Amino acid sequence: MSSAQVAKMKENSITKKNNIAKGASAPVILSTITAPSSPSSPPPPSIPVRKKTWTEVMSQTSIQAIPEAINSKRPSKRRIWIAVAIISNVCCVIHLYFLLQTFIVSPNAVSISIERRSQLTMPRIHVCQPTSRFIDTNLAANVSAAYYYAIELGLGLIRSDEPLQYKYRMDLAEVEREYENIMRTFKGNIAAAHLDLYDKYGMKCEAIFQNCRILYEHQVNCCDIFEPVYTLNGLCWVSKKGSIVVSGPESLASFRFRLKFPKYSDFKIPHFLPQPENSDDIYSAMSYFVGIADFLDQSPRWNDKFIVGPQEWFEIKLTQTQITWLDNSDVCVNDPDNERTLRFFQDYDSTNCAVERLMLRNLSLLNSSCELPLVELMKPGYTTDKPCSLSQILKLYNYYRMEDQPITEEVANVLSDLVNFSIPESLAGQCSLTPQKNLTLSRCTVRHLKQLNFTGEALDIVDSLDKANSVPQSILSIMAKLQAECQPCVDSCLPSCESTQHTFSKEWRTDRRRIPLPESEIFLFYSTKNVQVIEEQPRQSISEYIAMIGGNFGVWNGASLISFFHFFALVMIGMGFNI
Repeated sequence: MSSAQVAKMKENSITKKNNIAKGASAPVILSTITAPSSPSSPPPPSIPVRKKTWTEVMSQTSIQAIPEAINSKRPSKRRIWIAVAIISNVCCVIHLYFLLQTFIVSPNAVSISIERRSQLTMPRIHVCQPTSRFIDTNLAANVSAAYYYAIELGLGLIRSDEPLQYKYRMDLAEVEREYENIMRTFKGNIAAAHLDLYDKYGMKCEAIFQNCRILYEHQVNCCDIFEPVYTLNGLCWVSKKGSIVVSGPESLASFRFRLKFPKYSDFKIPHFLPQPENSDDIYSAMSYFVGIADFLDQSPRWNDKFIVGPQEWFEIKLTQTQITWLDNSDVCVNDPDNERTLRFFQDYDSTNCAVERLMLRNLSLLNSSCELPLVELMKPGYTTDKPCSLSQILKLYNYYRMEDQPITEEVANVLSDLVNFSIPESLAGQCSLTPQKNLTLSRCTVRHLKQLNFTGEALDIVDSLDKANSVPQSILSIMAKLQAECQPCVDSCLPSCESTQHTFSKEWRTDRRRIPLPESEIFLFYSTKNVQVIEEQPRQSISEYIAMIGGNFGVWNGASLISFFHFFALVMIGMGFNI
């Protein structure tokens, strides 16, 4: 440092002392020159941090009642504030628990509204004829009963409307022979044989529908509206998807069609089907089954169908409901045409799905799995690699010749009373009436009885057993038995997330003045174009729930979420953590 600088510093020091002595208030300018620090100088000593006490820590919290309880001087006041803090926080936790429960288990909200639509698509109309199967009687005069039933049973069809015909009207042995001939002719394709049968002897569209009118009087071609579709009940004519769209006011929102019937005097049921005994049976045989569904119903149920006879008029009043559920794979199917598409049905529906997964995919008959040949007709383009044989189908429906029916000791004793010899003794060594006692012999059947020389009443009994068959069980009865074994097969068939449903009411009367013989008319119309819309709405979002949680804290503790985080930070500080 130079001598001039030292002299200057002394002069400033003397001036400062004089000013202080005189009490001068003039500003003093201090000048400090810091010497450069030496690299080897030691660091300044650290100042120890004093640990805060719990009282200091908790008094800084913003949660209601805690600071007051800490800082209160009087014990009684402190106890009151402690009680307030405990009660408010317990209530806050309980309220928070139920709030979070609603987020986890509470169902979504459902809104119901009414909307008016300018256009409405009518449900699909199913027209079936289970009695005569749309067979033209005149053309099929030369078709034998054995040939027809060989094709019908070979496909896997069972006539649920008249099961007794299988017991008394069919020679099952002859049916089996015809089936073998058909399989040779059509190279093992029984579905092709059925298409050939209907191509030659089936009723065409023009022979079924008289006329169709949309928007009250606008005539359309019925054959552009309806198409043939195979179901588990056989062939039906079904309106095409989206083919009936109505618009305009309610007075025009309608569709009507007429069904043809043969003249009463000319009508004949195919000779291989049960013949009517009176006029009422004739009308029943001529009748159609008409059903309404919002999807292509190929299941065996008849619950939504009604019988339409000649000169009958039906008025069906429709209302539409549209239902939308949130996408949830555990509740509904969002994309039925993709991951959960059905193998044998054209349209996905929980009913079709249950039939397929419960029965059609799980056929194991005579130690071999198979598929009904009918499914190739139900879903065009599908080809089965393992069609069921006639023997497997008869096993499925529990259908067999009575000559293979086992006989019991009681039946043998009844026959013994009618003849002069003992039936059990005559059959001894050939078969066993009690297989549980004799495991070396097969069980006695009607076939064994035929080998004995019966006369009189006993012979009549044996002949009646030989000519009869068992009554087959229906698909619905089979499904009822299978459901107990495979309940998950049904539970996995969920409804669609988006669907349109129709409710309807019908009025019926015979109108011989308005409708000429032999026709009938079905008139469908919307009573209103207001559509009920049912829509599932999501629960509150996570951000909304966070806001509700913060509001819950504010209600009970007068605090925010930040206050609670601050509280936990203070607790950590009180425990000695340096944060």
